[in-house]
Amino acid sequence: MAKVLAVLLIACCCAAGQARPRFWTRKNIILHSMNLAVQTVDMVYTRYGIDDLHAREADPVARCFVDHGWAGSVALSYGLNVGGPALISYALHRRRHERLEGLPPIALSVGGIAATISNTIQVQRSGGAR
Repeated sequence: MAKVLAVLLIACCCAAGQARPRFWTRKNIILHSMNLAVQTVDMVYTRYGIDDLHAREADPVARCFVDHGWAGSVALSYGLNVGGPALISYALHRRRHERLEGLPPIALSVGGIAATISNTIQVQRSGGAR
């Protein structure tokens, strides 16, 4: 029994000495910056549609935030849509899932791009952008 404990202790000490990869690598900086840019464009187009064109937010969860003006839009875009993927990515990184840590910002970016395309089409149909 003492030998097993000694082996486990040595294995833990050796594992603790291994260097962990950094979270803010070039890949993660690019992915999270892309998500930040996409969410900003989506927020601006959404506010333009709501404020100037009297449109309505289609997403019922987002509508709770967007109905409170720019403050709600900022809280939704940066607090949830940018901060959320960063938090999930870091949690995946801490649990040594380095290959999966890029998925949350990519998923939110794809959703933001789809929303921005939809907003752009709505603005063009209403004749709002000239």
